[in-house]
Amino acid sequence: MLKFVLMITKKGQTRLSHYFERREIKDRPTLEADLLRKIRQRSLDQCSFFDYQDLRITYRLYQNIYIIVGTDTEENGISVLEFIQLFMEVLHTYFSPITEIDIMYNLDKVHMVLEEIVTNGCIVETCIANILEPMRLMDSKK
Repeated sequence: MLKFVLMITKKGQTRLSHYFERREIKDRPTLEADLLRKIRQRSLDQCSFFDYQDLRITYRLYQNIYIIVGTDTEENGISVLEFIQLFMEVLHTYFSPITEIDIMYNLDKVHMVLEEIVTNGCIVETCIANILEPMRLMDSKK
């Protein structure tokens, strides 16, 4: 089960944080900074997942943004990497191509895409066309 999804720049600026389970707001910046520090310490030849406290952290770097996903320790790291790939493919298809600026100025749409894919921490949709359909409907109303 997914616990959170973060998008953090290499400089340490959080562009997206979506938590699927309750976590104190005052604890979130500390968690995000600590995860980014641990990820930066890892070498390029290390795998993209590691255990942190009671979580399994899976991450991937796209352009200058780390996509970081926290899950249960039992979750399959490869499947979470596939989820990250799907999420970025959907964003890339919608924004064509996705940039940090798109994320900053269209945060509501990025959250909407994420919520189409994940409900209550469980991945419920993997078809890109089905994920983008509500977005396209919303855009056609304008």
